[in-house]
Amino acid sequence: MRLTRRVLLQTTGLGVLGTLGGALDAQQHFFDPEEPTADEVIAEFADGQVIEDRDVTLVLQSFVEDGYRVPVEIHAPGAREIMLVAPANPSKKVLYVRFGRHSAVSHVVTRMRLAADQEVVALARMDNGSVVRATQKVSVLVGGCG
Repeated sequence: MRLTRRVLLQTTGLGVLGTLGGALDAQQHFFDPEEPTADEVIAEFADGQVIEDRDVTLVLQSFVEDGYRVPVEIHAPGAREIMLVAPANPSKKVLYVRFGRHSAVSHVVTRMRLAADQEVVALARMDNGSVVRATQKVSVLVGGCG
């Protein structure tokens, strides 16, 4: 029998331990027991301001088959900052964008992952300091977060 790396790992069991150790290490990076709730994330962004349902357009399908690639658009004319929150995702804050003083538009187009059925929230801090939001309920057939 020829001694190869595969044979060495199989006979010593180091392959199993290495794989298990890598999986345990990955869990530590992806799961944070101190992860803030969606309400805490929203309250931190609002910073004491009353949140109004106006001036933000959230373009998001109400039903998606694949939660791994969900297209989303946020239009918020006159916004300085935009944040996207997905309450059922492991990491609630999906997106945060700050626009510079000279930005011509306050518009974001991207894709995100969704873990399960949920109500996605788009928040925007306007030039005058007010905070506004838009929400969209989304049904997800196959979750994309794990």
